[in-house]
Amino acid sequence: MFIPICTDTALPSMEITVLPFRYQPKLPVENDLTSASMSWPLIEIFNGSAFSRNCVAVTGQEVLGGMRQHSDQNPAQRATLAPVRISTIFALALVAACGANSGGNGNGDGGNGDGGNGDGGGGGDGGQCGTLSATLRDFRAAHPDFEEAGDGDDRGLVQVDLGGDGKPVYAPAGATTTVSGRASFDQWYRDVAGVNMAFIEPLPLTENPPGTYTFDDSTFWPLDGKGFGEEVMGHNFHFTTEVHGTFVYKGGEIFSFTGDDDVFVFVNGKLALDLGGVHGQQMATINFDAQAGALGIQTGRTYPLDVFHAERHTVESNFRMVTTIDCFIVN
Repeated sequence: MFIPICTDTALPSMEITVLPFRYQPKLPVENDLTSASMSWPLIEIFNGSAFSRNCVAVTGQEVLGGMRQHSDQNPAQRATLAPVRISTIFALALVAACGANSGGNGNGDGGNGDGGNGDGGGGGDGGQCGTLSATLRDFRAAHPDFEEAGDGDDRGLVQVDLGGDGKPVYAPAGATTTVSGRASFDQWYRDVAGVNMAFIEPLPLTENPPGTYTFDDSTFWPLDGKGFGEEVMGHNFHFTTEVHGTFVYKGGEIFSFTGDDDVFVFVNGKLALDLGGVHGQQMATINFDAQAGALGIQTGRTYPLDVFHAERHTVESNFRMVTTIDCFIVN
């Protein structure tokens, strides 16, 4: 069996270390070593680069490996491409590694992952499909943006672009009908001693019907018995929720949120859904195909999805996420 290793002797001096790996087609690797999925002695090739861009034209695929500088190479040599025969046992091991699980494929620039929940798919950066978790921050009812805040829809509370620290950026110049201002809003999704208390809770999605994944809780009081306690009406109504994951955009996905109060969802760092305000249960949907241009996303690539929610007021607490994204990569 042949495994093509493209050598390029025209490149600057390189020493190539080729490892067995979980096959990920067309995955460019710039690092020193790939992620090995099984143990095998290293095979070293000293006459060029395993990453020649011409390899695709000759072999139809790129080969993963690693490269580091080697001092003997003559940079004046002409580029050559050569298939290298590797021992049959190594080839069989490679086939076993890439054929044992068809649920995950690397894709696109930077090693994007692809795979369904339960199929073992994952991202090229080593992430795997997993259960989302939520960071919940408990606030006192007396915080100016919570039980004492005004009621009503309050769209445009956050800027279109997610902040450099991964948090929403307050957009208005001053106070709004439901928020006292930037200083108070900046406490919502940051740990502030004496103002809030942070807790981590799982947020599992259930597949029903097939291909649709849901978290649904119409009595969403995950901090009852925690934090500042049940200050009003027997439940802890005053908290924020923050959820992060990455996914491979395959085309055709949707993400819907139904709940109260505020919900801001960012895709690729761009605001994709805005349900800001202190209000009853409301619903909005992200259609990834229809919004692809505004979000700057392309099929086959991996993107972050960031959800920011606030439960600010009695008398209900609803939290429902529905999506056809079949794998959230959790690192």
